[in-house]
Amino acid sequence: MNNTTPELVEPPTKQLKRWQGIGFLLHGLHYVVAADSVTEIIPLPKTTALPGAKPWIKGLANVGGHLVAIINLGGVISGVDHCSPDGRVLVIPHHELAIGLMVDEVTGIKQFATGKYAEHIPTSVPHSMRPFIQGTYDTQNIIFSVARFLGSQQFLTADAGF
Repeated sequence: MNNTTPELVEPPTKQLKRWQGIGFLLHGLHYVVAADSVTEIIPLPKTTALPGAKPWIKGLANVGGHLVAIINLGGVISGVDHCSPDGRVLVIPHHELAIGLMVDEVTGIKQFATGKYAEHIPTSVPHSMRPFIQGTYDTQNIIFSVARFLGSQQFLTADAGF
């Protein structure tokens, strides 16, 4: 497992003709994350709870011999413990640990012409998700920035205050 932290998705340049991402659904919206930031896509594994953690941290899981912190991304957004029974986990390397982001559904690998990139954030994106959004492709594929999420105070202060 690669132990590097994904960087921000750079806005497309004229040298790049296509951008590749992994599409996912969350609360009915179509998001996309940079394909090179995800190392695995897995079904929701069994987890061991972490005492004192926020409710959206499902716990730790052993995935192929590596510890993965499982995070309910829908719970981060809404504050409600949201978990689709058909959900998947996007595994993302982060320092010495991997982070698994629970999503409702993975819609597959998506490729976009860089000319379809726009910096605007659709009004349908919840306020709590906006700091992690970098723009859109084709107006309906919302770019979720892993680096913005992993660098946010919300993520960095994930204990419940105990």
